[in-house]
Amino acid sequence: MVLLAVSTELESSAQKEVGRDFRAIDRVTNDFEQRLDRRLRAALQRLVDAGLIQIDRVATTRLGAGKTFTRLHWRDLTTGTDNVDSFS
Repeated sequence: MVLLAVSTELESSAQKEVGRDFRAIDRVTNDFEQRLDRRLRAALQRLVDAGLIQIDRVATTRLGAGKTFTRLHWRDLTTGTDNVDSFS
């Protein structure tokens, strides 16, 4: 569910409420990391509210030329497993 929520555009799947909304993030600006963090947390809020996961941190690295690399650190509360998902 975590990968589905962070890799699917909001309202683009059969479950309209599942997904991330990156449409407003069109440029890498000074507050890019904060905006991305807020959007990822919003995409995962249903899982957090259900007590299924805990978001530990979102780490974003700027690669230059408007490109970034993001790591989402989270814990599966049902198994106690720590996870890191990466995407750019």
